[in-house]
Amino acid sequence: MAKRSAGVLFFKRDGNALEVLLVLAGGPFWKNKGAAAFMLPSQRPLLDWLVDRLATAKALGA
Repeated sequence: MAKRSAGVLFFKRDGNALEVLLVLAGGPFWKNKGAAAFMLPSQRPLLDWLVDRLATAKALGA
């Protein structure tokens, strides 16, 4: 069976345009990769940040 994964894609609509958040990978491996070095951001740091925000809001009674 094939692996499945899911994630969050950050985007915004600006009139008829659609903008998507990408990150540029760094390091020597990606040095000459051009457009291939752009990718979707990792979800783990975002999830940790959201969990921290939720815990803070609960602690403050929000």
